[in-house]
Amino acid sequence: MKSKWNNIHKDSDVTESESAVQSALVPLNRAQTATLGQDLPAKQNLPESALRDLIVATIAVKYTQSNSVCYAKNGQVIGIGAGQQSRIHCTRLAGDKANYWWLRHHPQVLSMKFKTGVKRAEISNAIDQYVTGTIGEGEDLIKWKALFEEVPELLTETEKKEWVDKLNEVSISSDAFFPFRDNVDRAKRRYALMLLVNAGDAD
Repeated sequence: MKSKWNNIHKDSDVTESESAVQSALVPLNRAQTATLGQDLPAKQNLPESALRDLIVATIAVKYTQSNSVCYAKNGQVIGIGAGQQSRIHCTRLAGDKANYWWLRHHPQVLSMKFKTGVKRAEISNAIDQYVTGTIGEGEDLIKWKALFEEVPELLTETEKKEWVDKLNEVSISSDAFFPFRDNVDRAKRRYALMLLVNAGDAD
């Protein structure tokens, strides 16, 4: 079997601010992720950090239920969408998780002061409720506030969006090809640096 390379070309009507995505669609043998760096075309000029993140994301989708799309940054998985019937749903799900991961790095989250004795799992759950806006009301809100020495101000939707917009240089890998451009548009709309998908084989 002979590998087939495909490239995504930017539409002529796309503005420079929208063209932040450098994309490479490559045939990927899951057993060969260790040689990914040698398999990519030299013309892609991949930064080492992007190559590292693509390898991490590709290894992750190898071990998840198809369809699967993974977002990676700084050598770690930050969002994964798997087991969906539609690949765009995988892309959206992984993107939402990546957004929440980034919101957990918001200064207001990093400065939270929990009471002594609060368990790690409780801290993680409290932060998750905070960034996803799922704290609740009434008794749920009272229990949530009781975890803190100083109860933090809730982030507004505008503040969340402003912070998420700062997330960039994210690499994305898919376990199979994107049949439509909606997946690429969804990734580009946010923060994708590199896209790596299985483009199949040609005789």
